[in-house]
Amino acid sequence: MARCSAPPALLLLLGLTACGPGRASGGEETGDSDDETTSLADSSESESAGPESSESDSTDDPDPTDPTGFVPDTGCAGAGFYCTPGCEIFAQDCPEGEKCTAYASSGGTWDAEKCVIVMGDLEPGEPCTYDGRVEATDNCGPTSMCYDGFCRSFCPGIPEDPMCPDGFGCTASSSGDSLALCLAHCDPLAQDCVAGSCYWHNDQFLCNPTGELAAGEPCGFVSDCGPGNACIDHLLVPGCIGSQCCSPYCNLEQPDCAGLPGTECVAWYQPGEAPAGFEHVGICVQ
Repeated sequence: MARCSAPPALLLLLGLTACGPGRASGGEETGDSDDETTSLADSSESESAGPESSESDSTDDPDPTDPTGFVPDTGCAGAGFYCTPGCEIFAQDCPEGEKCTAYASSGGTWDAEKCVIVMGDLEPGEPCTYDGRVEATDNCGPTSMCYDGFCRSFCPGIPEDPMCPDGFGCTASSSGDSLALCLAHCDPLAQDCVAGSCYWHNDQFLCNPTGELAAGEPCGFVSDCGPGNACIDHLLVPGCIGSQCCSPYCNLEQPDCAGLPGTECVAWYQPGEAPAGFEHVGICVQ
């Protein structure tokens, strides 16, 4: 999962703000669980290693460096027993009856893409069920994925130029991310999402699953924090004991940072760079 870009006005100060759905909201049905597990592929290599092959055995297999030898293309990096052939979400290049979607290759957050069987025909915006980030199957149709309890459209276009409908933005950055969905734009001060809450996601405010962490608490992902808060660098949050902590947004026209003592309201965007209607958005920092 890609990391969020820093708030524009604080880019030089922030070392890291984490991106992607938070760990606070979730279960298998909505795909919001973020518990990390060790990949089976990590342990299989050492367990399966046997005695050195004899010289005669080593000649049985084609040399992958030999241009005359045939090495099948599996579509996997380091193909093996646990290999899952990949795909490209923007291209949707899976076989008939399947769709390319994000999944958790090691059991944690979404970090890779694979083809899964289309198991339903629900349209974007309809409530859905999700079989978890590892299986990554749902009852949405071929053009969407179940995210936070609703079918969300895959981003059309290309990573460098996604083409979500008006009022929506793509979760993927230009460098490419496994999760590439069209989510609704929103106002972090108004918190006007129909579902979820408004968070800074890569370079825009988008509706994501709602977190629960309070201002000042350590966070790891963009939506770990409760509504009205951002996950920002620890250097900007008084008493932060993690690498990032939650901090409330504020209104530059009526600055109020009482919710996080020791901070003041500063502009979220660089001067002249705020989109129309967002000139008043600020963040409480020390």
